[in-house]
Amino acid sequence: MELKTIKISVLVQVPANATDEQVSDFVDAKFGECTGSCTQLTPDNPCLSEYEIEQADWSLAS
Repeated sequence: MELKTIKISVLVQVPANATDEQVSDFVDAKFGECTGSCTQLTPDNPCLSEYEIEQADWSLAS
């Protein structure tokens, strides 16, 4: 099967008090290729319960 590559852009608001590590964990779990244990965010991650997707779109990658 032939595949094509797309580029996905997602604009997300997360809590201002989230650390860089918490945001990275959130992105990996919600939007990345994580499987298994890394899909489980720690319960104290503020991004877990309070985020808003502002915009999402995609295009063919060049």
